[in-house]
Amino acid sequence: MAVTRTNIILKTAEDWPKFDRAFQTKAVSYDLWDHIKEDSPKALLVEPEMPEPESFKAPPPEAGPAQSTRASAPASATPPASTGLNADESRNFQIAWNIYTVKEKAYSTQRANIRSLTDWVLEAVAQRYVDSSYAPTESLHEWYKKLKEHAGIRKGLDKKIARDKYQQAVTPLKKPPKDWNTWLDTWEEAISTGLQKDLFEAKDSSV
Repeated sequence: MAVTRTNIILKTAEDWPKFDRAFQTKAVSYDLWDHIKEDSPKALLVEPEMPEPESFKAPPPEAGPAQSTRASAPASATPPASTGLNADESRNFQIAWNIYTVKEKAYSTQRANIRSLTDWVLEAVAQRYVDSSYAPTESLHEWYKKLKEHAGIRKGLDKKIARDKYQQAVTPLKKPPKDWNTWLDTWEEAISTGLQKDLFEAKDSSV
């Protein structure tokens, strides 16, 4: 039995302005908007390499450079045992470990935020837009760009839609609405959008 989602925000192109505001608010709160925005997005963090004690040992005079294999793993406040390192080598390893733990924490936090934002979008977007825009292997920047192309509205039309909704909201009621709470939410959204779109009639109360 298919699960019916009741919290979909983006159902049609007319919903794009509302969804876009909510999406950007979420992305900013997760420190991800600078990595998603259309103009010059920043690169996401790269998973850091965990330093190995063996790589800090000075090679014997007659031997070539020491070879080591570095594995990535969740950082711990306590580094691996550094038995066999002298004082200078241990100090250098500890410095490298401290840098690694800071980078690994930042990377893990970003990955968790990406998962949270992705889950929210998959719940808030109609399935047809998910099918046409979402590719798990693509970056958030590419996903947002495709979603805007498929679900967004062309430049200028969003202002017309905002004006129509504003005019509808300020038109005197001929009879009381069935649900005052729903009507009030719609009215507040229309006024807010009108101000955001810089509508003259929304800024001048005499109009």
